[in-house]
Amino acid sequence: MKRILALTCVLAMLLSMLAGCGDPTDTTGSQTTAPQPGTTAPKADTVNYTVTLKSVTGIALSNVTLYVYTDKALTDLQNYGVTNDDGIAVIALPAGGDYHIVVSNAPEGYVVRTDTERVERASRDTRHLPERRQTNMHERYIEQIDEAGIFWGVWLDNMFDYASARRAYGMNYAGLVEYNHADKKDAYYLYRARWNGAAPTLHIADKGWRDRRDTLQTVDVYSSVGEPVMLVDGDTIPVRRVGEAHYRADSVVVHGTKTIRATDVSGRYNDSATIRVVK
Repeated sequence: MKRILALTCVLAMLLSMLAGCGDPTDTTGSQTTAPQPGTTAPKADTVNYTVTLKSVTGIALSNVTLYVYTDKALTDLQNYGVTNDDGIAVIALPAGGDYHIVVSNAPEGYVVRTDTERVERASRDTRHLPERRQTNMHERYIEQIDEAGIFWGVWLDNMFDYASARRAYGMNYAGLVEYNHADKKDAYYLYRARWNGAAPTLHIADKGWRDRRDTLQTVDVYSSVGEPVMLVDGDTIPVRRVGEAHYRADSVVVHGTKTIRATDVSGRYNDSATIRVVK
């Protein structure tokens, strides 16, 4: 009976954490009237959202305008941005909001990926799912599984993002792999590092969060090949073990643009991520 009660409590907590996993974008309305200058000034407490747009084959889509609204009726415009040559737009938005993104002039067939510099708790009815929020949820999820010690198996929601005309909100972004079935998210590598003994894993998380504001950064690495060696400009960065196959560097100093590299002790496996600090 104690085990059943413990299992019930853990599942209730996980359902609360998972509330809101769904579609962070709204792509209805292929044409949107451009806002007048001065109508999109960000509010005092803002966070930067990184939006990446690419074709289903993985090609970056540049010069595409993205409009961000707080309501599905698309009447409350918060801000907008234009993707660069890498298909990325960094848009300042009020903290704590649930947002709908309208893609105005992209070719048919594309994948939208969002990330944010601040991980905030999701409201129960939100469809807004930046990747860092998803990654954070899975890291906490696996911690609870480890601590409980009563599960004979673990079930995950979806392997892939998916869409259905029967769903009012369109795309569901709760998968471990993007809709194109090719681009893997951080959560995918978290589980692969823990569960897949046949495929060695060494992965730096948060690659999509490129433009940041703080010079002192925390960098997470998922590794099934032992404690990684992390380097910035040739200097070794201290790392600590957070959990099984999960390592973290807590004090990475970044000025301007830096490339962070991770490798195993043999040098056989490696990964890198580029971070730019913008004040």
